[in-house]
Amino acid sequence: MRKRNFYFVWAVFFAFSFAPLQAGAISQPGTNNLQVNHPTLDRSLDGVYRLLDEMRAGMDAKAQNRAAAQAVKLVVASSKNGEVKTLYLRELMQFTESSSQQKTILKELGKTRSYKALLYASSFLNHPYLKKTAAQTVSQLVLSRPDFLDEGTKPAVEKACALLSGSKAKTLRQLVDKQTRQHQVKTGFVSLFNGKDLTGWKGLVANPIKRLQMSSQELAAAQVKADAQAKKSWVVENGVLVFTGKGDNLCTVRQYGDFEMLIDWKLHHGKEPDAGIYLRGTPQVQIWDTARVHVGAQVGSGGLYNNKVYESKPLKVADERVGEWNTFRIKMIGDRVTVWLNGELVVNNVVMENYWDRKQPIPSIEQIELQAHGSKVSYRDIYIREIPRKP
Repeated sequence: MRKRNFYFVWAVFFAFSFAPLQAGAISQPGTNNLQVNHPTLDRSLDGVYRLLDEMRAGMDAKAQNRAAAQAVKLVVASSKNGEVKTLYLRELMQFTESSSQQKTILKELGKTRSYKALLYASSFLNHPYLKKTAAQTVSQLVLSRPDFLDEGTKPAVEKACALLSGSKAKTLRQLVDKQTRQHQVKTGFVSLFNGKDLTGWKGLVANPIKRLQMSSQELAAAQVKADAQAKKSWVVENGVLVFTGKGDNLCTVRQYGDFEMLIDWKLHHGKEPDAGIYLRGTPQVQIWDTARVHVGAQVGSGGLYNNKVYESKPLKVADERVGEWNTFRIKMIGDRVTVWLNGELVVNNVVMENYWDRKQPIPSIEQIELQAHGSKVSYRDIYIREIPRKP
């Protein structure tokens, strides 16, 4: 009897020790934990994740170029939308030194119908051997989405016209002339982050209600102290704005009323990856690691987390894995907010409640804040377009 029990125990031990991981469980690089994905999440980029992990770990140039080429093919073949493909194609650009592969990436960006792809491709219009391909990409994106032509992108589109020849150049030129003549070129996005320093940003002083109660002298003194702390907590690394994990929110110097905002963000691996975007000084459009099921994060990012009366959860999970870039498009008119995460609608015209005083509506104009929540977060490509209010 004892002998049979002994064999039974060892059989159970081996069964559990060598059983394959359940579907949907992915071991995250740099951690010992399993991240259990939402069962409906798209798995078409799993091969890309593996190749990215290998390239980031380091390999020789030839192997890296081969891995990048394979990853590009997998991204293009995936079922992901254009916004997500843009994020990964851009990420892969840094891993290839082959001009032909770089041109391939730019050409694929032209098929994404992504405004962010247009902005990224425009940065290559002065490149010695990529400028013509970049011009073709800009042309393809604007011709497929004429609404992408605005005051901000118009200079890049005109530069693309000058670099191109033939029918494409003629068609693009006609589009620019027509929309300019008919006053259809709308206001463009303005960059809030210059990729170099904290110009246009300041440290956090209290909350909107308390700031109004402070004298101008008190506010000025507190702002000096907050700015000094912000410079320690928020740093710029390789053109990316990084919160180190210690400190307080970073705020725009300017205040905004109605607006449309674009921002890329990336959570880093750590104990509890978490962040958010405060709109008009009010929390928040939520950002968190969906593996943190103990706090309800499995619902995904993008929701209006602090709402009590109106919907607080996103419509769907649209997050990319921790350690990869995500992109928000946030539109706020009055007290209503709409959010797209990675090209997917996750909040649809929902009232944002005033967290600081729920008896009052949200402020009509206030600063935008990047939340500090004790974990490392990166941001890039922060743009805003103000929306004039109707009388």
